[in-house]
Amino acid sequence: MSWVIGIEGYQVEACHGYYAHEKVQPQPFVVSLWATISEIALTCDVECTLDYGVLQKCIDEQVRDGSPVSLVEELCERLVVCVANYSQVDEIKVRIEKPDAPLPHKGGLAVVERTWSR
Repeated sequence: MSWVIGIEGYQVEACHGYYAHEKVQPQPFVVSLWATISEIALTCDVECTLDYGVLQKCIDEQVRDGSPVSLVEELCERLVVCVANYSQVDEIKVRIEKPDAPLPHKGGLAVVERTWSR
């Protein structure tokens, strides 16, 4: 049996994107980050699981406060590296939405997802 700990729909403003103006003008990124952990003893404290705050801190450090990147794929990878440092994590799933992505036509939602397993 396993457990999934997550943060869904966490919106941050950040300067990431392929085009030069995206690296200087903040835009919204909506991040969902889930970590699958092995079975835990339900009587344990937070050290036996993964604190939700860890996930939010990783998003803040890597997406909101991290140096600008050209591809959302790199942001996903940064989050995987951050969360994979916790030994109890067996699998990670990241979804980053970029609502204001410069698409050629109106409509649609730009999304990148990454799944990682130990």
